[in-house]
Amino acid sequence: MKHRVGRSLILFPVPYQGHINPMLQLANILYSKGFSIIIIQLPLNPPNPLNYPHFTFYSIPDGLLEQEACTADATQLLVLINIKCVKPFSDCLSKLLLDVKEDPISCIITDAHWYFTQPVADSVKLPRIVIRTGDISSFLVAAAFPLLREKGYFGTKDSQLEEPIIETPPLKVKDLPFPVVKTQDQEELHSYVARMINGSKGSSGLIWNSFEELEQDSLTRFCQEFPIPIFTIGPFHKIFEMGLRTYELLEMFSGGGPSGVAYGLSPKLLYDGGVANARQFLQFYIKIDANLDPISPVLNIKCVKPFSDGLSKLLLDVKEEPISCIITDVLWYFTQALADSIKLPRIVLSTIDISTFHVLAALPLLREGLLWNQSNLKHQGILTSYQPFMHEFLKYFPLEEPVIEAPLLKVKDLPEVKTQDPEDFDHYRARTLTESKASSGFIWNTFEELQKDSLTRFCQEFPIPIFTIVVARYASDAWKIGIHLDDIVERGKIERIIKRLMVEAEGQRIRERIMSLKEKVNICVRKGGSSYRSLASLVDYILSF
Repeated sequence: MKHRVGRSLILFPVPYQGHINPMLQLANILYSKGFSIIIIQLPLNPPNPLNYPHFTFYSIPDGLLEQEACTADATQLLVLINIKCVKPFSDCLSKLLLDVKEDPISCIITDAHWYFTQPVADSVKLPRIVIRTGDISSFLVAAAFPLLREKGYFGTKDSQLEEPIIETPPLKVKDLPFPVVKTQDQEELHSYVARMINGSKGSSGLIWNSFEELEQDSLTRFCQEFPIPIFTIGPFHKIFEMGLRTYELLEMFSGGGPSGVAYGLSPKLLYDGGVANARQFLQFYIKIDANLDPISPVLNIKCVKPFSDGLSKLLLDVKEEPISCIITDVLWYFTQALADSIKLPRIVLSTIDISTFHVLAALPLLREGLLWNQSNLKHQGILTSYQPFMHEFLKYFPLEEPVIEAPLLKVKDLPEVKTQDPEDFDHYRARTLTESKASSGFIWNTFEELQKDSLTRFCQEFPIPIFTIVVARYASDAWKIGIHLDDIVERGKIERIIKRLMVEAEGQRIRERIMSLKEKVNICVRKGGSSYRSLASLVDYILSF
């Protein structure tokens, strides 16, 4: 381990997996350079301190009411945290400045979304460096929102969606991310993005999870518009120091292909009579109560360690045909976190049809409606406890009434849930949906012609992250390492695009550019490479405070 430099850094991540992971990777990078690391975390989706014994963790309250914390409106949630966390964060920071004596605090590093931390840092005369977990190109598009709005791009008609945006090439009007953002207040979203941009401009520097060779043009533009120190030290996952063997494994499995072996990992319940066949099969034993109701939530807890151990053994043992991904049933939500921890994609298999999945996804919304009716029934002395979707409960409702949130269904069609713990079931269902959204993709045991309307709704309700649309356009038109699918979900069109990519000359050129880019990544993180030099500059810059 490198010698300690006698300085501490405070890091404050946004509590979403796509933000937490890069922040923790950055923390490991800076720890390897001799800094002591302090992580301030919120109650929402906190990392497990036991996995990072070399860091010091402090938790602060987010001040959110239960109803606010459960909102599906990500913009509203982040805005609220930026308001309600000012005092808890300020108090924690002041306490740390008083208590930390051995390794004085040099600066705070916070996600760009935490714009409220800039005035707090200024008030205690502590430099704030901003981390952007995404690409530079998307940030420039966000910075251009006021200009694009003034020119009327956000109110364009469908007939204009294919027109190019002169101010932000190579984007087209349809690539603007705002239409896919699920928020009740578009005005608030514009305001939120503006505060994030201004907070970044007022910081002492910006760290990017990107590298010069990928975004040279965007980097040049950024330096012209943002006169602050910039450090492109990405990709983080390639540069942060881990155990050598683990690093080699991640390198080896990053290029896994479609010809790999099929492996099966499954719990073998002690009261279960048999197991399925696979080309290679690993078993582990879980002792549980056969009368548990339902059994899936319990298995999602008890299977974590044996599944993790089995998967780790496979990653160590499989040499000839690297593992490309894991495919797990939608009910095994615990596998998403494990897949993320070892940088292995997880694809979800749903054995139910898309329409039924929609109903299950709507359960929280349907529950709100039933709760309202429940309160009315309580006043009539009919109901004494909440048992969601139990038939003995639903009999008090007009069973022939349509369920507005789930077209074609009537109240009597709602699924019967037999469980001793309704709240546990609700939590389990919510976790299943949340982790499914975080997966790398879905496999459905159905076909498009049967459920085209449901498939379209699914694509709308499980949207890709806001700026992924922008990145997709850059990948296809600027970097030329992919083919843009637009909103295509029609089988024939997808088949033709796959042939272009896998068989035709265009696909060969794309693969050549990808291999060239991969080599540039390997070079940039080595001694003398652009990210290596930028990291050295970042360390020197922090030590200068």
